[in-house]
Amino acid sequence: MTSKNKRQKETLKQEDVLQAVVIADSFDVRFAPLTQERPRMLLPMINTPLLDYVLNQLGTAGIQEIIIFCCCHVDQIKQHVKYSKWSSSSSPCQISIIASEDVMSIGDCLRDIDAKDLITSDFVLITGDVVSNLDLATIITKHKKRRETEKSCIMTMVLKRALPQHRSRCTESDLVIAADPQTDRILHHQSGKDAHFEVPLHLFLERSQVALRYDLMDCQVSICSPTVAQLFTDNFDYQTRDDFVRGILINEEIMGNSIYMYAADDLYAARVTNLTMYESVSKDIIGRWTYPVVPDLFDSQSSGTYTYGRHNIYLHQENVTLARGSKLVENVVIGEGTSIGKDTFIRDSVIGRNCIIGEDVTIEGAYIWDNVVVGDWCNIRRAVIADDVTLKDHVSIEPGCVVSFRVVLGPSVTIHGGTLLMSQPPDKDDGFGDDDGGNSAPDAVPDITVVGVDGQGFVYTPGGNDSESDDDEIAQQLVWGQTADEESENDDDISSLSGAESDDITPPESPPLDDTKLFYNEVLDSLQRGIEENVKSDNLILEVNSSKYAYNITMKELNQLLMKAVLEIPHLRADAVLEPAQLIAQLSALLTRLLPLLSNYFKSPDSQLDCLTALEEYTVHCESMATVLAKVLHLLYNQDVLSEAVIISWWTKCQHKALKTQVQPFITWLQEAEEESGSEEEFD
Repeated sequence: MTSKNKRQKETLKQEDVLQAVVIADSFDVRFAPLTQERPRMLLPMINTPLLDYVLNQLGTAGIQEIIIFCCCHVDQIKQHVKYSKWSSSSSPCQISIIASEDVMSIGDCLRDIDAKDLITSDFVLITGDVVSNLDLATIITKHKKRRETEKSCIMTMVLKRALPQHRSRCTESDLVIAADPQTDRILHHQSGKDAHFEVPLHLFLERSQVALRYDLMDCQVSICSPTVAQLFTDNFDYQTRDDFVRGILINEEIMGNSIYMYAADDLYAARVTNLTMYESVSKDIIGRWTYPVVPDLFDSQSSGTYTYGRHNIYLHQENVTLARGSKLVENVVIGEGTSIGKDTFIRDSVIGRNCIIGEDVTIEGAYIWDNVVVGDWCNIRRAVIADDVTLKDHVSIEPGCVVSFRVVLGPSVTIHGGTLLMSQPPDKDDGFGDDDGGNSAPDAVPDITVVGVDGQGFVYTPGGNDSESDDDEIAQQLVWGQTADEESENDDDISSLSGAESDDITPPESPPLDDTKLFYNEVLDSLQRGIEENVKSDNLILEVNSSKYAYNITMKELNQLLMKAVLEIPHLRADAVLEPAQLIAQLSALLTRLLPLLSNYFKSPDSQLDCLTALEEYTVHCESMATVLAKVLHLLYNQDVLSEAVIISWWTKCQHKALKTQVQPFITWLQEAEEESGSEEEFD
């Protein structure tokens, strides 16, 4: 270290610098075989390495010293940081990289850092696979103010509000938190794959109020005091942060340490823990849920500059070639130097730099990295294609596949769903995180029935090729994450209070939600939150559109489900069954409040007919709605949401006689008003 750097470091210490520890290793093989050649933190997310998202967030928050701890592919991480903007003279922070091949957990990392005496002040502990737009500066300030009054506070856990079934919530690690609603002090913490949770009964007996939260997910972001690293050193059984939290809560009365939480409601944060989450977070970035962390605004040397167009189409500003007849439908990112052949169809996909996509290619839900060549008449669906892969003509890749670096496939071959391919024969994996590889068999020959006659690649099996299990679904789950069916099975369990009898309770089975139900729930949640928080209509429209693209919902389905969600809100907010007068009063206020939103979607005659169909279907199953349907139609007519011609056309074709009878007076009034040419007679 030069004398200049020493002086800078001493000056920072004197000023009580803001520090951050980035854990740059995953300690699992969820991204294998990709991570055998590149660390997870350098895998591209929308053509930008994951690590850049973390460093950018820390730099924006005013962090002055960042410690990156890694144990695999250390040289790649050092090279990336060395040639990044964070190593320039204008960088707002100093970055140091700590490497150790002996660590196998976050606990080992913090013990190593503590042994080197690197922590001098409160610090941010974060994993290198987090993508967020959290206001860390504000969270750090709140943590420091709390520590001034609560000396026992050693950690503030940053949690993100995400309802169950939300796509940004990883289904493999559910979280239940019991907290003091006044102070946000965590009283009980339990996480894991098992949906059976137990909360100690004494927590309720000792307090008048306890907040039980199942709507939070752990972002693996914490604001810590220097004591945290020391406690990891003193307790070698603390391997993960969950171990640490559990140990602190158990020994809280003895040790006098406490942990608090910060629940982020209106900002974004998610971890890229498996390929399912990789897909979900990618969709959220493209859909601008992470704003301002979006391709056209995010400051990254790795990805360059993009232009943002309608339907979430992002094109790099340099050397992108789109041939005649090529079609970018929606949610598409095209990197620098990439060319797209004629009559090629692309939807919900990311394509990296310097790729060559042939003619008549179909790409849906795919993540294609740099320097990939795709021949003519190929079909790629929901797959990850790594750097320097070549697909010859007529190659079809089914959903759930991963094609690692430099694999060659084809021609005229189909890669079956869930297949994982790598360019070299796989070696035995030790199961302890990102593997450097290098022990493959030199004389292995590719199976041409899998990769094609001109192919070069080998099948990778999670857990090792000598595994006795040949269950492809289990192998795929290890990489892509828990499936919806398995999540539904776990939901059969029931949480309980310890000491309370719950064996007699048998919860009903419920099937996994399909995309339309998930969309409906998300829109209903957005509308309720929009009303409570007085969110602008433009923002609500953006949220509804993003949900549409996320769940691949048609405009017809959107119109109908949106209207049903609006009709449902008064019933959800009521404590009892609403009388007709109460219902129409609430609907009148609600429709007026949401008028810009409704007018945006119900413009054309077809969309207005969708609205009326939704009203009809909802009324058939809601007795209280039937009594006020005519007045609801009158409200929508007066506010120019529904036109006279469409209403009469719908009523003429309506098959429900009772409903037609209810609406008959309003229809008669409409017809008479038209005949009297401009009559302003009121309909009562």
